[in-house]
Amino acid sequence: MRQRSIFALVDCNNFFVSCERVFRPDLLARPVAVLSNNDGCVVARSNEVKALGVPMGAPYFKHKSVFERHGVKTFSANFRLYGDMSQRVAQTLGQFSPQTEMYSIDESFLDLSDLEIEDLQAWSNGVAKVVKRHTGIPVSVGVGASKTLAKAATELVKQERKDSGGGLSLVSLQNEYPASGKLKNLPVGDVWGIGRRFEAKMLGYGIRTAYDLAALNDRWVRQQLGVVGLRAVKELRGESCFGIHQGSSLDGQKSISATRSFGKGVGSLHQLESAVASFVARVAVKLRSKDQLAWQMGVFIQTNRHRPPYQTFTGQACLTGPSSNTTELTRQALTVLRRMYDSDFSYKRAGVFVNSLVSADSQQLPLVGDASNMLDRLNSQDRLMAAVDSLNSRYRGAIGLAVRGVDSRADWQSRRRNVSPAYTTSWNELPRVGAKGF
Repeated sequence: MRQRSIFALVDCNNFFVSCERVFRPDLLARPVAVLSNNDGCVVARSNEVKALGVPMGAPYFKHKSVFERHGVKTFSANFRLYGDMSQRVAQTLGQFSPQTEMYSIDESFLDLSDLEIEDLQAWSNGVAKVVKRHTGIPVSVGVGASKTLAKAATELVKQERKDSGGGLSLVSLQNEYPASGKLKNLPVGDVWGIGRRFEAKMLGYGIRTAYDLAALNDRWVRQQLGVVGLRAVKELRGESCFGIHQGSSLDGQKSISATRSFGKGVGSLHQLESAVASFVARVAVKLRSKDQLAWQMGVFIQTNRHRPPYQTFTGQACLTGPSSNTTELTRQALTVLRRMYDSDFSYKRAGVFVNSLVSADSQQLPLVGDASNMLDRLNSQDRLMAAVDSLNSRYRGAIGLAVRGVDSRADWQSRRRNVSPAYTTSWNELPRVGAKGF
């Protein structure tokens, strides 16, 4: 008979900031912020920056004077570095449970139900220490009888220990609610599944904490929050409603996209084609890495939303057969772009997306025609794309379609004035002992 469910959530603290600090220990006691594409908005804050009252997503220009006054060190987002560090954390966590789910770039769930762990509190603290030792990233580890309780535990850890990391077990809440009052310290808006969407509504009814929420009548909860909200409440009481999605919760996504805001307004069709072709290349690589094919290809372009008239143009095309081939996807995307392009506008943002995804194994050959030749052609294309991906992985995008261009200073490229080196993925940018900051 299977024992009761037990889950752990490992949450990297201020992840983007922590990644930067791993290779810049001189910044451990300084306020640090990471900015989005074009250095526009704050997407990660150290606790010192949070203490200055700078909210998440705040436009950088509005707080620039505050940053300068308090000596805040700012970085342009380095997603290549963050993605690699995320994989290192995930690999480290694999030694603690055979069933893990990478929920986001900085969070992973672990199923502990079938593991013999005598002291869950000590176990969670031990995980935090091992991850910090192996990767340099401080993490908060929460353990609970449900995924929502595990998530709640990590929030409580971060309240108490800030950047230092550590663990907390709420597993004792199972079958004991409302005897335990640990959830009285968790605001209702921080409950997984409730969040900001329902926070104002709950506060209006005087429901301020996770403890208050868990005490509510099921019928009332379903009327006010629906089935999803009811599941969140049941999970707070220790009733597991959500299991582990083996691997990554992102694997089952129904579309893949690549978008970017431009460094400057772009009016040239040639520049837009270069940008769109670059985005398609990224999407195609993601498709192939997941062994998926797409039936539909879409493109959108937008003008500057702060300069009226704001316009968005979107178009899609159905492929003759599902594909992950960069050349075919680019051809379709450029056809869509040229059809909707209007030279009267200057564009500030663009993106591509693919829909109707299917497994690469499910591709069907035509009923009419020479299936053998078709199969040979598809296999040849697959081998070509595999070779291109291998070379680009080794030499950082050395091969691509000519339409993408080679000018890294093109107007559509994002501004990244303060991007850190690719410490872990480029031989030329490895940190040097004795260099400044080390």
